[in-house]
Amino acid sequence: MNDKYSMIEDASIVGSGLENSENSENIEIIKKYFENGYFKENKKLPESDGNKDAPDLSKYVNSPLKKRMSSLSMGICAALSLGPDRNLTPEEEIYLFTAFAEIDTTNKIINSIKIENSELVSPTLFHNSVHNTPLGYFTILHKLRNYCLAISDGLDTGASFANFIKYRTLMKEPFIVACGEEYSDFYKLDYSQKPDIRPVFCSYRVVPFCDKGFRHLEPLSDLSSRDFSGFDYVFADKSTYSLLKEKADNVYTEYFLTGDNPSSVAARLSIPFILGLKGKGAIIDKNDNKYLIFEVNL
Repeated sequence: MNDKYSMIEDASIVGSGLENSENSENIEIIKKYFENGYFKENKKLPESDGNKDAPDLSKYVNSPLKKRMSSLSMGICAALSLGPDRNLTPEEEIYLFTAFAEIDTTNKIINSIKIENSELVSPTLFHNSVHNTPLGYFTILHKLRNYCLAISDGLDTGASFANFIKYRTLMKEPFIVACGEEYSDFYKLDYSQKPDIRPVFCSYRVVPFCDKGFRHLEPLSDLSSRDFSGFDYVFADKSTYSLLKEKADNVYTEYFLTGDNPSSVAARLSIPFILGLKGKGAIIDKNDNKYLIFEVNL
């Protein structure tokens, strides 16, 4: 394990429940949600019954290309533009974590072929269906040549994010993280589970080898014997929050924002930095019967 911490800078978050044009306004909204108990009581946002309807993200993209862009592409472009892009250097690598990527565009292609019996697939839909589409649009719109990579591992995207962070922070060079999911009717086709996917998008810069920030801890198979009394706060996924809230008063969850998004741990990691929390904290995500853990020290 790298004993040094990694700092998160220029964090931004946009999407459902965060529909202002400036990132500073969205940050203030997050802070008010925290003060009003939304992180503590696992409430739903007052203006929505589930936040499945994507907010108007087109206002963040000042280009005719937005007519071709999906909710995911506009959300990722908005999060990057409002956050780390403001101090982006040509050397910084950009990594996108998304479990389902351009799933709604893929759904449209499937409907076109199987339902509408179309002989030809729309060229625009076809090139918009690849995993790197959001980062492709972002670099085109901003005339960038930064290295970009999309990491998508379905329901295991959270674990892939944790493993990536564990090893990437061994390198000294700063890098950019973006994450998020878009809602699609395609999710309704899986009757075995009905994930509550929220159109929320987050981005930030990770600066390794710092005296403060976060660091990756080894996963645990059981939390029953783990003592969290030494932590000032713990942010966790919904199921872990339900498990721990009876044992400690300092447990929170951002489920009301990110829902069941498999990439939500990437956004969760930025919450203490967005809120400006001081002290020692933990970020937990349950994945494949293991608890992924980050320690935060601010």
